[in-house]
Amino acid sequence: MRAFTSDMKEIYTAVNREQAALALAHFDQKWGTEYRHAVASWQRNWDELTTFFEFPVEIRKYTKTKLSFPTDDAVKKSVFLAISEIEKNGRYQYIIGLLL
Repeated sequence: MRAFTSDMKEIYTAVNREQAALALAHFDQKWGTEYRHAVASWQRNWDELTTFFEFPVEIRKYTKTKLSFPTDDAVKKSVFLAISEIEKNGRYQYIIGLLL
């Protein structure tokens, strides 16, 4: 089971959607027979599961420690705080450009 979860982690920790798709293909090749429902779930829900790749890595790192957001406002506040932290490190203009 450890190898399975390690291989699954390669999907959602990829740097972009394209690398995640390659990781999913590898995951399917290796585990598709034994865990076909897990693979099918990833494939069926791909667009929803990979929307976070639209955000810069800095935002993803900040929000990954959050288990869930109860409201849309909670997400907005969290992203605002992440941008505030990024601004302190001098990367604010770069991140805003990526978000626009």
